[in-house]
Amino acid sequence: MKFLKAFNNSAALVEDDGTEKIVLGKGIGFGFKKGQDVDQSKIERCFVTTEQSDEVEQVKEFTAQTIDVTNQIVKLVEPLLQTKFSDFQYLALADHIDIDPANNDWEVKNLFPKEYAISKK
Repeated sequence: MKFLKAFNNSAALVEDDGTEKIVLGKGIGFGFKKGQDVDQSKIERCFVTTEQSDEVEQVKEFTAQTIDVTNQIVKLVEPLLQTKFSDFQYLALADHIDIDPANNDWEVKNLFPKEYAISKK
């Protein structure tokens, strides 16, 4: 897996066997030069990109802090809910985290009471 471009410290574009992928993980986008091998043990999430990939544009907008917090939440919640987050769910969660949380508090509390209770742990 070869490094192509950093979006921020926690997101990067890589090439793996001729396929471009977005990889997320703490420090994954820091200190690499184009063409260097990526430390795959740092990868927490991987998205395969397409020519019309909205995911690339969406991930570019997230801060490293948003990605790190999303990864922490997913690691906590998946075992508790006994589920695996899809790429869509992961990106939706990151998008919601990236928005001012005060605006979402009522909505999350009332529409997702089980998940809201977990978030208070």
